[in-house]
Amino acid sequence: MKGICCGSSETDKMNLEQVRNEIEERDLHAHPSDDDITLVAHTPLYPPGKIIHVVRSHPKNNGSSLCCGNNEPVYQAIWADNRSFDEVIVSPTMINDHMPDYVMDALEKV
Repeated sequence: MKGICCGSSETDKMNLEQVRNEIEERDLHAHPSDDDITLVAHTPLYPPGKIIHVVRSHPKNNGSSLCCGNNEPVYQAIWADNRSFDEVIVSPTMINDHMPDYVMDALEKV
């Protein structure tokens, strides 16, 4: 669609259907459909270096800790493969688990 100024002789010659067609054609080129987008293979990204993953577990009560009321989670530090962190898994406690005070508490209990 060429630049048209309202009230010019060009706009008088164009009907509404032509204007709509030209706008749709312009929008089609500005926003390609999913079929037009070429997918390229991405390079996997992993965190660098050696990773020690601090993992929380909640041990099952086998009757021995019931008298003490110890329901505290147990933290364990394990070596982790970098490829284990190629995606982010969202969980309800994810944000809190990575807050500095929670991390320090877990590190003190390892």
